[in-house]
Amino acid sequence: VKPASGAQNIAVAAASPAVAAPTAPPAATGAYRARVALVRTQAEAQAVVTRLKAQYAAVVSAHPATVDQTQFGNMGAFFQVRVGPYGTARDAQAACEKLKGSGLDCVPVNN
Repeated sequence: VKPASGAQNIAVAAASPAVAAPTAPPAATGAYRARVALVRTQAEAQAVVTRLKAQYAAVVSAHPATVDQTQFGNMGAFFQVRVGPYGTARDAQAACEKLKGSGLDCVPVNN
């Protein structure tokens, strides 16, 4: 078969396979956290987080430290620093055992 007059031969490149974008590791899930501080100010809470990251990087890299503001009845606002989440209370307790060496009080809490 002859191409029609005036037709051009056009090379078509084969489509390259799509490359999947790298994905972040799945977020840790669970109903338990290790509460390491309950303080009055955001600045105090952030200081605890900084200390945790410096002294316990292995613990907080797998289970990040978070700061949440909480109201305790007529006592007002507090800021709690929690590490987690963990799947079980036992896992949160194990984290507390590692973190207590820093002089912080640590208790497992259910979200």
